[in-house]
Amino acid sequence: MAGNSLTLKPHPLTTHGESGRNQTPEYQTWANMRKRCDLPKHPGYKNYGGRGIKVCDRWQNYGNFLADMGRRPSPEHSIDRIDNNGNYEPGNCRWATKKEQDRNKRSNHIVEYNGQKMVFADACKLAGFSKGTVRTRIKSGWDINRALSQPLGLYVGRKGRLRGRYNKRQRGT
Repeated sequence: MAGNSLTLKPHPLTTHGESGRNQTPEYQTWANMRKRCDLPKHPGYKNYGGRGIKVCDRWQNYGNFLADMGRRPSPEHSIDRIDNNGNYEPGNCRWATKKEQDRNKRSNHIVEYNGQKMVFADACKLAGFSKGTVRTRIKSGWDINRALSQPLGLYVGRKGRLRGRYNKRQRGT
């Protein structure tokens, strides 16, 4: 009985076989990406299509999207736009983990440290300070470079002299 096969066949108009019951994670990503950009009633529309973000003409076809992006490397990866204000298009999209995407949010504060632009949290980590310490320093009127470079326990007194406690390493003994 060849007619009772459990293998699902793609819809006659579908060439990739990854929609319907056979939806792959890549197809779901593609479909959701298009919904966020094209359907005003979609919950995410205001952050995507409502901001003018579009899916490029080439990616209106799922086969082209898959050819350009490839399969996602792992279940922890999802689509990420490198430039958050840019469109979904080749060259501006990648598969990224949640941790990578957290570094690429509009709400992140970008600072310049050691001649490089980076996320505030990364600059604090690189400088060896907690985010709280640097935030407190900035709220006290320090510029970002001073807040990320002046050692802990040191401060400038009323007469402009460096004061505070020194540990042995700071004294050079």
